[in-house]
Amino acid sequence: MEASQACPIYTAFVIAGGKKYDITPAVVEINISDQKGQIAKSVDIQLVNVLVDNVWLTSIIKVRDRVFLYADDGTTKDEVFRGYVWTRSYRSDLNDWCLRLRCYDNLIYLQESDDSDYFSDGKSTKDVMQSICDKWGIKLDYTYESITNSKLVLRGCLSDIITDDVLDLVKDRTGTKYVILSEKDTMIIRPVASNKT
Repeated sequence: MEASQACPIYTAFVIAGGKKYDITPAVVEINISDQKGQIAKSVDIQLVNVLVDNVWLTSIIKVRDRVFLYADDGTTKDEVFRGYVWTRSYRSDLNDWCLRLRCYDNLIYLQESDDSDYFSDGKSTKDVMQSICDKWGIKLDYTYESITNSKLVLRGCLSDIITDDVLDLVKDRTGTKYVILSEKDTMIIRPVASNKT
């Protein structure tokens, strides 16, 4: 089968123990999803447990290993997901031993963490977001609208702070919707419908 935009061909890699493994031959199924109310993209990968260099795949892949997913659409081959193995389970399925991986991009750390912060009067939205990302070691590409804020007292789940307490203020004032995503470990915040086809 040839790769096309209607039917891309995916390849998957895991970096485990400092070594890169092409797990594509063991892949049974890949599901990519953006859950409503979550800022982190998730990927579910089901693998057949096979021997790799005389070691079972289940012994190689661990929680927090890096995962990379690429798609070839016949014209370009590009990264469509970069993240971490967040959970894994192992069970018998259709007479084969299957390993199931739930993976998230780097925004999962913002989604699963709480924080408390204070910003004085006069800070722009972009400056607030840059400060939050710097604090958590995340690169930021911010092309969304920005407003000048009165003082901000931010407390709670980081993803709620980012959406409800910071970006929704801009959306309410400007009427421009935003999208948050992660590309190659960079948090991107931009207006809706500003991406390329």
